Amino acid sequence: MAETIGFDYARVAIIDDKTEKVISGEAGLGDTGVFKIDAPSSDGVISGAISGLAPTITKIYGSNQAVGVSGQGAGNVQVTLAVNDLPHEIVAKLGGLKQDDKGAWYLDTKSVPPFVALEMVSEEKSSHKAVHLCLYKGTFAPENRTLQTDTDQVQRATDSLTFTALNRASDGRVYAEYWESDDSSFEQSKLDADVFPGAKP
Repeated sequence: MAETIGFDYARVAIIDDKTEKVISGEAGLGDTGVFKIDAPSSDGVISGAISGLAPTITKIYGSNQAVGVSGQGAGNVQVTLAVNDLPHEIVAKLGGLKQDDKGAWYLDTKSVPPFVALEMVSEEKSSHKAVHLCLYKGTFAPENRTLQTDTDQVQRATDSLTFTALNRASDGRVYAEYWESDDSSFEQSKLDADVFPGAKP
């Protein structure tokens, strides 16, 4: 992968398990269904670490030597996404928490996190054009909470979310990269139709 600079923003959307299209409105993440995690909405993203893209490679032996390897597809793909101040309603919905009539967000024995599509955007070093790293389908685990007492400095608790990727049922895709510097025909609308199908303008 060519060198990238910074982490501009991320976008996330809840998708329907069967249709694999973005859910908007109250059941989703707002009117369009896609929530942009950036400085205005969340005090900005901190980091996004993708791991497990490579499949497990197993050596094949014959005649007392390694004669080949087996392994295909993607491995156990996960993302650790750190954000300064993601709105609590977004964190709760991504983690599968439900809200009762008293206003409490809660987990119970039937809580299941929704399926989600995720995009993270950086920029390529030489061209300064955007690089879009996209995961088609997966789930965010409920966020762990750690509280610390203030000392002579305020102790901030930022958001850290863990995303586990799955294959999209319609085409088997897990992960994609869109490099605007590689393709002058890049169109954001084409990426949106691919990664966030059904999202409202």
